[in-house]
Amino acid sequence: MNDEVILFWWAIVGTLKRRELIEEGTRPGAVQVPEADAYVLPDRVIFVLDTRRLGGIPREVWLDQRVWAEWREALGGRRVLVTGNGGLAITVSRTPAST
Repeated sequence: MNDEVILFWWAIVGTLKRRELIEEGTRPGAVQVPEADAYVLPDRVIFVLDTRRLGGIPREVWLDQRVWAEWREALGGRRVLVTGNGGLAITVSRTPAST
């Protein structure tokens, strides 16, 4: 898998962990991490989650624009958009927003 995609996903997961939204797993130090399929396009990466793979995090949290702002910061200013039709899709720009 593309290193960029892995870094993007762990920035998203790290934000959720800082917000204490990811629960500890059964093993010491283990966490229940949400799962996503990643689609890499020339200008963006789209992470697709279905409702069974949200890691126990309420759907409303994924759709909260304050969380998106934290993701943008963690992702170096890249645009982030989450859509919630059916499952959830997190779209991350592959280039940082111009300042």
